[in-house]
Amino acid sequence: MPTDLIDSRRGDEKRGGRPLGGQPQIPLIRPGPGHRLVPHSEVPVLLRPGVRRLAVVLSCALVVFLGWRLVRATDVDLALADGSDLVVLQSLGLADRPVLVSTGSGGVGATFRVTLAGVPLTDVQREGRDTLRIVLPDGLPEGGYELAVEAGRTLFFRDRRASWPVVIDDTPPSIGAPVDLAPVRLGDPVVLRGALEPGARLEVDAGPLAPDSVRWTEEGYEVRFPRPPVDEVRLVAVDLAGNRTEKFVNVSVAYPTDTRAVHITAAGWGNDEIRSHVLGLVDAGLVNAVQLDLKDEAGIVGYDSRVPRALEAGAVVPEYRLAEALEVLRNRGVRVIGRIVAFRDPVLADWAWSTGRRELVLQTPTGERLADYGGFTNYAHPEVRAYNLAIAEEAAAAGVSDILWDYVRRPEGDPATMVVPGMTGTGRTTGDEMTDFFTESQRRLRALGAYQGASVFGIAATRPENIGQPIDRFAKVLDYVAPMVYPSHYNSGECGVASPVRQPYDIVRCSLADFRTVMAGSGSSLVPWLQDFSLGGVRYGPQEVAAQIRAAREVGASGFLLWNAASWYSYAGTG
Repeated sequence: MPTDLIDSRRGDEKRGGRPLGGQPQIPLIRPGPGHRLVPHSEVPVLLRPGVRRLAVVLSCALVVFLGWRLVRATDVDLALADGSDLVVLQSLGLADRPVLVSTGSGGVGATFRVTLAGVPLTDVQREGRDTLRIVLPDGLPEGGYELAVEAGRTLFFRDRRASWPVVIDDTPPSIGAPVDLAPVRLGDPVVLRGALEPGARLEVDAGPLAPDSVRWTEEGYEVRFPRPPVDEVRLVAVDLAGNRTEKFVNVSVAYPTDTRAVHITAAGWGNDEIRSHVLGLVDAGLVNAVQLDLKDEAGIVGYDSRVPRALEAGAVVPEYRLAEALEVLRNRGVRVIGRIVAFRDPVLADWAWSTGRRELVLQTPTGERLADYGGFTNYAHPEVRAYNLAIAEEAAAAGVSDILWDYVRRPEGDPATMVVPGMTGTGRTTGDEMTDFFTESQRRLRALGAYQGASVFGIAATRPENIGQPIDRFAKVLDYVAPMVYPSHYNSGECGVASPVRQPYDIVRCSLADFRTVMAGSGSSLVPWLQDFSLGGVRYGPQEVAAQIRAAREVGASGFLLWNAASWYSYAGTG
């Protein structure tokens, strides 16, 4: 019987050469004197056969990886850095528009030769580890060129070369004006469509109103707005080279074409007899709109306003409840035109002067309060504007269909005799300030679905500087212009008319023709104030009123507004 492990295994060999498990026997070495067998658990891990095989595999993988990294590190892969395959540039300003070429990681040790149409370029610099910054020479003629980059031989690779077409383009892209752009209805969406050069992009600027969408069609571009933009729409076509072409578009709102309105004061609406007289004109079908005062020449807010500054200044003297007046008139199917006397405002001027807010009031060169009209407020001051705009917004939100501004000007007289605080030395004019005011007002009112108009002097079309009313500029931000062409207000010889007050047809027709000329192309409507009162020694009645209406219609006016300070009219519907 074997007495140890070795003897036992040797016995197995003698019985067939295989152990009981049927596997080939591993030869064992008998330890000599002084030695012993080392148990498997005590053999170092790295010397074990399985671990040695794994180490060999990992070492080979590491060698392969390091070799791949070495190859990659010396490889040059040339491409335009922006991923494109074409360079399009203008001929000038090229130092600010370099061509960037990616070289790959192998570019660190490589040398490069850059040519344009075969001519070597010298303004080539490295930018970072893997980018070439190439500046083309200014003044290249328009046309096509080849830009080539050659990389010198590296450790594992031969020379590398890549080239790209370069187009020098100084021709601005074409863009067509919007087609079929007719006046739109207030509150309706607006779509601008036109031709656009293929490949050009379109930039759109319409002030605060962002377009709903800008898309490209087979015909060109299509821009959609949620409502008519107030600001002039700026369309800019930009091609790949950066050339730009601009188009400016005014979107006009279609104002009612047959406005027939009469003026009534707040006190007049609160008077049963006067109100009944005006409603009688409505019920007879002679008028289809009523101009109702919201804030008058005295600075009085004549309805139940909740505007904080109006209440603070003591301006609110309610002669009527606005909601009730609107209900009465709307039930009769007529529009309500709310008149606001803007900057002639004795109430606000008194309040501002007495509370130390003198910057809200026009002054004399010596710092005294300007006495004109009992107090003329500062049309350049944001707080004065905000006050008037708050009244307009309150009325429009209540349902007033139009806001008609009055006294949107400076006082008559020599500008040197008056100071507009905050405007002196700025280079700005009264016309600038008024245009900005109308623009801001139109943005707010259009969002509320109300029209905007302005009453202007009858001579403003030909003499805008007299009181700061540049009609050509106003017309671009107003839905309608309302010139006060009262025959009794003109001097003899005006417009070649010997006696304007005795020749109402002649003076009205001539004056409105001047406005039509100045307003041409603006998209704004012409709705004049006509005279239904007696002044200048001539009694006015139905015949004189009818003559003015006929003249306005012949010139192409969109209707008329009749003025009578007492709100009592002779108008009989003829004309």
